[in-house]
Amino acid sequence: MNDFYQVVLLFSIFSVAGYIAELINCIIWDRKLLPRGFLFGPYLPIYGWGCILITFLCLNIRDNIPLIFLISMAACSVLEFLTSLILEKIFKVRWWDYSGYHCNLNGRVCLRNAVIFGVVGVITVKILPVLEYVINLIPRDWQIGLAIFMLVVLALDTLASFYANCKVKNMEDFTKTLGDQTVEIKRNAKKVMKQLVKKPRSKKKK
Repeated sequence: MNDFYQVVLLFSIFSVAGYIAELINCIIWDRKLLPRGFLFGPYLPIYGWGCILITFLCLNIRDNIPLIFLISMAACSVLEFLTSLILEKIFKVRWWDYSGYHCNLNGRVCLRNAVIFGVVGVITVKILPVLEYVINLIPRDWQIGLAIFMLVVLALDTLASFYANCKVKNMEDFTKTLGDQTVEIKRNAKKVMKQLVKKPRSKKKK
């Protein structure tokens, strides 16, 4: 990772990869596709942040797989815990709840996920040189353009998602049910955005 723009591209790749991984997980366990994450787009920034964090922490220990595994477990579990806490403080609801899993901490993180984070961390560090090589094949101007494009998309999506979730009615009702609330919260947030889009159209008709 030579500069800011390449880090943004890696962040984007990891975020999209995380979204795809979540969809595959839904297909395997729920037998259907379910919307994931806080944002509307097909990416999960928490995976992007997690993988970038791992690459920086493990930059000089690429051959020490056990240590990479442990660092990834710890770092990503802390990230997941803080993300859950921040979202709950802002919106008064949990996007996920691992209370039903063994060895969980306040339902925000659990041992199963921590182990998965460790495995993903090792994979991330090992494929990083390949990703860097592929990114370096892209002309410099295209690297900058793609990075800026992704930053704009993520910024706009974050603003739209934040607005929609703030406008969701009866958000407190989600706190009455334990478990993953992502699907229901996202459905309600999408309804808010659809209503927002319909308003200008209805005014034009008048």
